[in-house]
Amino acid sequence: MESSKKDNFEIVDGKVMLLPVLGMEGREIGEVMEDEQQTVAYFQAKYEVFEKKVDELVAKVQTTDNKGSFLMKVLHLKDQLKELNGLGDFEATNQKLEAVEQDLHKSIAENRHKNLGYKQALLSELESFANALDFTPDSFNQVKEIQQKWIRVGRIAEELEDEYETRFDSAIKVFFSKREEFLEARKLLTEARVEKYKALIAEAKELLAANTFANNGEAFKELQKKWKDVGFVSPKLLNDLWAAFKETGDAFFKALKAEHKKQNPKGGQQRSGAGLKRKKELLEQAKTLYDIDLSEASALAKELQKEWKNSGFVKREEQQELYEEFMLACDFVFEYRFLNTLFEKKIKNASELDEALAIKEKVKLIQNLIRKDKDELSRFEDNSLGMNVVIRGDNSFGKVVDSRLSSQKRKLEAKTLIATQLKSGINKK
Repeated sequence: MESSKKDNFEIVDGKVMLLPVLGMEGREIGEVMEDEQQTVAYFQAKYEVFEKKVDELVAKVQTTDNKGSFLMKVLHLKDQLKELNGLGDFEATNQKLEAVEQDLHKSIAENRHKNLGYKQALLSELESFANALDFTPDSFNQVKEIQQKWIRVGRIAEELEDEYETRFDSAIKVFFSKREEFLEARKLLTEARVEKYKALIAEAKELLAANTFANNGEAFKELQKKWKDVGFVSPKLLNDLWAAFKETGDAFFKALKAEHKKQNPKGGQQRSGAGLKRKKELLEQAKTLYDIDLSEASALAKELQKEWKNSGFVKREEQQELYEEFMLACDFVFEYRFLNTLFEKKIKNASELDEALAIKEKVKLIQNLIRKDKDELSRFEDNSLGMNVVIRGDNSFGKVVDSRLSSQKRKLEAKTLIATQLKSGINKK
């Protein structure tokens, strides 16, 4: 038997035998070709090609942030090394791969710990929505965003994955179950509101058909107030209902106006001058409400409003600016009084707080009220657009919507004035 032994291989009977390495038995990796030297060089070259792949992978691992994606490639190269038909330093190459593997396991463990923190935060946020006492439409978009973030977060420790996925799926089911209940309740509420609108239309048509407009003027105005208080439904549903109600209202008030004109063709002009003068006087008195004690101002505001109603006829276009300024002064008082009542109710030991802290808490409360008013105003404006209302000087019924819109804007302005006053350090009592 011809034998030649070199380093970690030997040549036996024309065969290249790799000696035991990496805990494996020796094995044949090939046969001698033309001569031993060329054969050895051939198998060494094969090994060098493999070792180059290892070095390239190590370099990529060292220069990337997403190290975990290389772990399977490292393990695959380790398996290939054990089966490689080449000649080289198997132990050194294996140590190089094991060092990279350990580094990757450490990096993966760190990333999974970070991922656990991300998922804990997302799960806590999701469960707060699932456990909330009520459902808000805005929360739907927030939960959908949480779902997308959850998908993008990488894996966590295997022993925790089932627990967290189960908790997440459970919270999602609870939330969407609550959303279904909300949507069903909203559907029922919308149907009830639509029925109320239809009932008001029927009552309006009855008043128009009665043909006694002066006697039913207040009754029709009461229907208008009820219409405003029914509540929001989508413009798509409200459009036809509003058109029917508006058409009936326009017809009613057109007939009422003609009836008044027939009964008193000149009286309106004679009363307008005296009424306008008195309203200007009342406005001057209303301006003092900003500066006097709140309890006194509140009582005076109520009296002034009563006098305004009884101060005589003035055309709408002549008194509108006066009216808005007058009502703003009154609303300022009423809104401030409501704020103080809310402060006493919401803030613990409110009466014991010092002046500065009391102002700070009132600012928080009034800012929250302002946000709610803005939301309500936005919804009402959207609803008004859905009604296709055109506000014109001769459109009696359209003025109802215009009046409601002006009232909401004015109350918002009053709250804004209060917030400005509070921020300046003035605490009206």
